[in-house]
Amino acid sequence: MSGAPIGRSGRIVSSRPGSRSEPQHDDRTSGPHVRLLRSSRRHRHARQADGIDHRRHGRRGRQGIREGLGRRDVAATPQYVTGITPDRELPIIKRVTLGSLRNKLLIILPIGLLLTAVAPALLPVALVVGGTYLCFEGGEKILERVLGPDHPAEETPVDEAAIVKRAITTDFVLSTEIMLLALAEVQGESSIRRVVVLVMIALLITFAVYGLVGALIKIDDAGAHLAVRGRTRASRSLGRAVVSSAPSLFTGIGIVGTVAMLWVGGHILAVNLAKVGFHPLHHAIEWAEELAHNSLLSWITGTAMSCLIGMVVGALLALAWRPVHRAMAHRRRT
Repeated sequence: MSGAPIGRSGRIVSSRPGSRSEPQHDDRTSGPHVRLLRSSRRHRHARQADGIDHRRHGRRGRQGIREGLGRRDVAATPQYVTGITPDRELPIIKRVTLGSLRNKLLIILPIGLLLTAVAPALLPVALVVGGTYLCFEGGEKILERVLGPDHPAEETPVDEAAIVKRAITTDFVLSTEIMLLALAEVQGESSIRRVVVLVMIALLITFAVYGLVGALIKIDDAGAHLAVRGRTRASRSLGRAVVSSAPSLFTGIGIVGTVAMLWVGGHILAVNLAKVGFHPLHHAIEWAEELAHNSLLSWITGTAMSCLIGMVVGALLALAWRPVHRAMAHRRRT
């Protein structure tokens, strides 16, 4: 999402009053999962503090934050949906949150436990696929900034059910990665303990991520309310500051999310490729960590190498995907 984390497939964008709705390309926040959040580059906060007409502008024209998990908001070619009204933003987030919990608890968790019981050797392979996917997501964001959008985004009619469905689909991919990572960490535990830990992780991550998304997409409304109806000059000034700083906040979240995707994706890829017999990438991270004898600097250099690996792998994959994506888009139009 403004909108909920409308995943890889759908971010919510509304147009400012008096201006033509125009889809924007987005960035994603991340951890492994927090690539769910996407913010648009143009925001209704262009209005100036003292001139805010709350009745006209206060709740219209927001361009939103997208999911992605979720990057990604949390993960490849973004699509845009225009016309979602602010009063539908939180209900959409609620529906995506419930869908995310169903993904984790009813599908991913049982399949993951079955996988580790029947074929534990396949777990690193699944994590290699997930790490590669995160690298691709980050690489695609970089290419969009450097080379521009792959193709002009097309506006589509608002269909809330379709938005939620696409968001939950994207969340499924990202949630799978999180749950597999968690599962790899508790492999040595008893079955009951593994289930309890994984359920707790699923609940914590889901409510933390989507709770944060819900708070962020309403931060501009809170600022606009303070700017217009604050009882003191200080509160009105605070409201104006919130309104004017929101676009920078969302841009910063997008940048941090992209870096996090590259770091996490590169590290997951290197570590699990080593487990299946391909060691060069993991050796590169170890070499970077050994450059510094201070533990903090060692962590920084290792993280930088993971980011570099994620960026190179992701950029190459995104470059290879571009002509395929163009051909598919052209075929759909004809």
